[in-house]
Amino acid sequence: MDYADQTYCTVDGVELHFDLSYPLYGEAPYPLVMYVHGGSWREGDKRGGAGMAFKDSLLDAGFAIASINYRLSPEVIFPTHIKDVKCAVRFFRANASQLGIDQDRIAALVGSAAGAHLLSLLGLTANHDLWEDSGCYPNISSEVATVVDLFGPTDLCEMTHLSYQDAFVDVFGDAIQSEEQMWVYSPLAYVTQNAPPFLIMHGNADQVVALHHSERLYQALQAVDVPAKLIVVHGGGHFLNLFNQRASPSKAELTKSLLSFLAEYLGD
Repeated sequence: MDYADQTYCTVDGVELHFDLSYPLYGEAPYPLVMYVHGGSWREGDKRGGAGMAFKDSLLDAGFAIASINYRLSPEVIFPTHIKDVKCAVRFFRANASQLGIDQDRIAALVGSAAGAHLLSLLGLTANHDLWEDSGCYPNISSEVATVVDLFGPTDLCEMTHLSYQDAFVDVFGDAIQSEEQMWVYSPLAYVTQNAPPFLIMHGNADQVVALHHSERLYQALQAVDVPAKLIVVHGGGHFLNLFNQRASPSKAELTKSLLSFLAEYLGD
């Protein structure tokens, strides 16, 4: 039985919802892929975004798929968003037996830029005791086995430029005026040899999040011997334009790479 619009955590009176879909074949406990949508930390929904393009293929391959909503700006400012995402992982791990999922095989699959940023932070800070204070499921690990990053920003210091300050002050508040503080919110700040394996996909025609964000993350992971793969999609743009007809590798080829990566690190 699939779940829709169920609550994984209630914070400050706000219910945070998830959907959970199961494969038609195989037996529980299933490995879990958790999806977090993008939308500049200000919009979007758990049923939309680039990562959902892989949903059917993942289900066919025997993975359960959880997609979550998290609180958005301007109602909240960062780091509320990452606290919610970490709470979701703790929820799935704490309730794994009831939900029929394998608590040791939880992967983070992200959608567009903001979702990728959140789950890269999630994967890289699991052992740093950061942003775990939502009050839900204390003492449960928010660690994930792998991260799949679709064109996420990795160094938010660029947002201290005035053009970004005007656009994202409602997301980051006064922190956007400080390069030091924005580095604290940047995945690149937390790359260590304890990081989980990363699969990164990024279009070289992305006009919203430049390719160098993914290149720098890939290089940093390689430098500390963390398994990482970067797939540059030639002609691929932002959001669903990553999969446009002229892009190479194609969506089918990207899906094959994704399934191979997850089989390697989440297989039995």
